[in-house]
Amino acid sequence: ASAPQANLRQLRSCEAAGSVSSLHRRAMWLACCAEMQTKHAVEKFELQQTLVEDSDDSFSARLQRRRPFEPLGMELEAVGGALIIVAMQCTANSLVHMYNARMIPALQLQAGDYIVHINGETDIGIMADLARSAMALDMKLQRPKVHNVSVRRRGRPLGLTLRFVSASACVFVASLAVDGAAAMNGADIAEEDRVLAVNGLTSLPEIVTELATSEEPRIAIARRPRLVPA
Repeated sequence: ASAPQANLRQLRSCEAAGSVSSLHRRAMWLACCAEMQTKHAVEKFELQQTLVEDSDDSFSARLQRRRPFEPLGMELEAVGGALIIVAMQCTANSLVHMYNARMIPALQLQAGDYIVHINGETDIGIMADLARSAMALDMKLQRPKVHNVSVRRRGRPLGLTLRFVSASACVFVASLAVDGAAAMNGADIAEEDRVLAVNGLTSLPEIVTELATSEEPRIAIARRPRLVPA
């Protein structure tokens, strides 16, 4: 038994025997409360540490379906050897919503997170099948790093080929032209980066328009961290 539980039993035993004063009772009760608060803080800290134990910002999550083929409550898209959560469904009874409700914010599943393996499998096709049908999903995920990049065209095309996920209005960098403004400026943009916003605008039409017309677009980029070998 834990120390707080043992102290509570001792307090109740003393009360039953009539051998504890009101002052002693209060002191023992405060000690029990302090120990329980400390225990809770330690458990919360240890849980938070699971997010930062690796330098690749990876963490684990487990979803358990209640019936076969139950929707997870999130939309997935294959990007660069991982499945990215491109959209979340926030209905109260969805698996993702219920999972997030009992987790600290740092360990909640979020749109933009990368799923790098499910039940030990890393193949995209197998992971997609497991996401659709497995009753239990033990997942390793990574949270993307976000940074901003400004590119001066100087009369050149931007040189970015984009990939669109129309269902979720996500925009990814498919390739960079070596003679485009982004590459010539040495901009920190890479294939498979996700474009979150351009000049502060976030909708798909606005992003496309700003990339096509802005003389010096400021681009918010989300990038998957490199995996640290096990």
